[in-house]
Amino acid sequence: MKEKDGKPKRNIWLYLFLALIIAGGIAAYIGLTTTRKDDQATTEETADFKDPSVEEYVSYVETGQRMDLNHEYTSKSIRLLATAIVSKGKSLDLDLTAVTGRVEKIAAHITQDPLETSHADSIRSAAELLSANLERIQKNRYPKLNAQTNAVSTAAKAINADVLTLQQEEKVKAFFQKSAELLESMN
Repeated sequence: MKEKDGKPKRNIWLYLFLALIIAGGIAAYIGLTTTRKDDQATTEETADFKDPSVEEYVSYVETGQRMDLNHEYTSKSIRLLATAIVSKGKSLDLDLTAVTGRVEKIAAHITQDPLETSHADSIRSAAELLSANLERIQKNRYPKLNAQTNAVSTAAKAINADVLTLQQEEKVKAFFQKSAELLESMN
């Protein structure tokens, strides 16, 4: 079509439509680039986060305290480990609080009567519960830590329910140490 003065008619709507498409493409590209940078920043922030309850447990286990008849070291190690596991699970959207009640009862029980002979059985039960929850965390988020998780499970099972706890101090402490190493790798 030609206008009255003999020049071709330019369709302004076509140019507006093309401009909108180009602007939309640029906006989409900028949005995707920004989202990727935000995701990278979030991942880096998460990677830098150190769970304080994990740090507290690892620090306590590494003090090298000796176990004694009142089982204070063992009781506190169990409690701190349970707290660290629940906290680590919470950071991964895993609810591991069910174990806390049972483990807390065991930790309290072993300090009540120092001469009771079933403490090793109770400690092994707590170790197996805690080990199972560490495994849940590992399978959910840390597949490369399978060997360390198996080492924790093996250490828990090595605690002999028929032997007095103080006669197998190294086995009990090995469980706590292997758990600390695993949590440190996860942290």
